[in-house]
Amino acid sequence: MCIRTSAASALAAGAFRIDDAWLREPPPGQQMAALYMRIGNAGATPVHVRGIRVDGAEGASIHRSVERDG
Repeated sequence: MCIRTSAASALAAGAFRIDDAWLREPPPGQQMAALYMRIGNAGATPVHVRGIRVDGAEGASIHRSVERDG
């Protein structure tokens, strides 16, 4: 997996993190899989994810889920 971001300094400082990544395999006969992860930025510089690529996949897209207050 390759993620393109807007702030190389955050990557170099180790502030940009990907944790708890896991893949949900598709059911037999299906071609679409789902990859889940937590993306975080502990640095002071905002990081904007501008694209994603997964080796071996025809395409990839990003969907955002946010949990607030519990």
